Amino acid sequence: MSEPRSPLEWQTLYAAAMLESDSRRVPLRIERASEAIHTRLMQLPETSSARSEQVELHSALKYLRRLKAQHNLPLT
Repeated sequence: MSEPRSPLEWQTLYAAAMLESDSRRVPLRIERASEAIHTRLMQLPETSSARSEQVELHSALKYLRRLKAQHNLPLT
């Protein structure tokens, strides 16, 4: 798993996955976004100030799982 270049890179990768229209590219987009989100979750401190972003990250993962299901990709 590669380290995102910025703390908000996950948002760019997530948006790219959600907006991808080429079904052949969707699996890779989802994988990259998921990796970036998991990396960001590990970077965040366990403080109340990070709670809002943690909720946003978990929500993004939920929508990526839905996107996987829509494209009949294995849910991991």
